[in-house]
Amino acid sequence: MRTLPDAAVNDILNHPSTPEHVKAGIHKLMTLKDEVDFYDVYHLTWGNKPADSV
Repeated sequence: MRTLPDAAVNDILNHPSTPEHVKAGIHKLMTLKDEVDFYDVYHLTWGNKPADSV
C-alpha cells in the first residue's frame, strides 16, 4: 500500500479542479481508515472507467 502524505491529500482536496465526488470520497476514507492511499485516489478518479471516458 502506498499511503499518501497529508500534504498530498490536502493538495488534492484544495485543488480547484478536483471534482466534489472525489473530495467527498477522500473525506469518507479519512473518517473510516484515517488515511488515503494511491489506489483509493485511483479508484475515486478512474475506477473501472476506460481512459477515454474520463
